[in-house]
Amino acid sequence: MPLRIKKDTEYYNDLLVKINDLIYDVNYRIAAVIVEGANDEKALKDFGLKRPVIRYSDSKLPTFAFTEELVSGYRSQTLLVLVDFDSEGENIAKRISNDLETRGVRVDRFLRKEFASIFRREGILRVEESRRIIKKARM
Repeated sequence: MPLRIKKDTEYYNDLLVKINDLIYDVNYRIAAVIVEGANDEKALKDFGLKRPVIRYSDSKLPTFAFTEELVSGYRSQTLLVLVDFDSEGENIAKRISNDLETRGVRVDRFLRKEFASIFRREGILRVEESRRIIKKARM
């Protein structure tokens, strides 16, 4: 039987510090963050995100057209694709990342993996659900 760790306020505060460290890194190194929708953007801003956010779902474009629109404004810059962590989100992230990199836009895959690791450990597959961590840290 796996050992269960009691998740108290201190645990969630530590988690919040880790997420804030990642957000600091994003604010320092990333030109813009790609998310699926407005609720994802709000959740990341609640963690302190200051970088521009590009909403994939608002574009209503196929992936190739969406990435093509981004290329002119972000060539030679680094973007973070932070869409959901379920199988659909992973496929979207992969397609967007590959399309951008093929066209000369750098994509930070390491930060996505770091966020995914933290969120998945908490059973969070949708970026917008990450606000639960803030609520639990304040309890």
